[in-house]
Amino acid sequence: MAKKKKQKVNKDIDKKLDNLKKKLSEIINEQLIEHSLGDNEIEFEIDKVKYKVVRPTFKDKQLAYQKKVEMYIKLLNEKDEKGEFIHKTEEDLKKLYKKRGIDLDEIDNKIKALDAQINNYKLKLGEALAADKPDNELNIYKEEIEKLLEEQKELNLKKSLLLEPSIESQVMVYSLTYLTFLITYKFEDGEWKKAWDNFEDFLNTDERIVNTISFYVSLVIDIQNELSL
Repeated sequence: MAKKKKQKVNKDIDKKLDNLKKKLSEIINEQLIEHSLGDNEIEFEIDKVKYKVVRPTFKDKQLAYQKKVEMYIKLLNEKDEKGEFIHKTEEDLKKLYKKRGIDLDEIDNKIKALDAQINNYKLKLGEALAADKPDNELNIYKEEIEKLLEEQKELNLKKSLLLEPSIESQVMVYSLTYLTFLITYKFEDGEWKKAWDNFEDFLNTDERIVNTISFYVSLVIDIQNELSL
């Protein structure tokens, strides 16, 4: 009996900790979004050095797109010593995976089916909220949505990992990396300057710094995408 009671207490503590983490995450994200929405930028510090990332301009996007096209053509045409193409497109990989018993189209279909189920439960949740149904009924729908979202997340992750070697994935990472270089500034001598003189310098930057900056760049881009919807 005491053991069961202890397990229940531990579960309650874990649940409270999870809720606290979620609330803290929401507060942090709200503050970041509010700051970036007001100034079109996010400022932060790394090793006592001030950096900021700004929303990409049309010109920034065009430059990143040009680099994307250049890299795509390069990877598409690159051959080995035997004259065979080195890199594979997503379609090439799908065919190779199918020979290994992995069907990416089937994974896509599962993701779409989960989408339909999630939307169905969201509709039910909305109707239940409108009808002022009790919390226990609302929680059933919420839990189902969370469970389905987690399942969908796992499938998307699996698909991303399988397609990571593809030309499309490599090009996407490269263009985002170049965009990061374009929209990052550093505060020096009392003014904001481009963080790097050239792309090569950026590529040679400490990985820890680049990872932190990339996080803020992804935030800025996500916010801009939300605003453009």
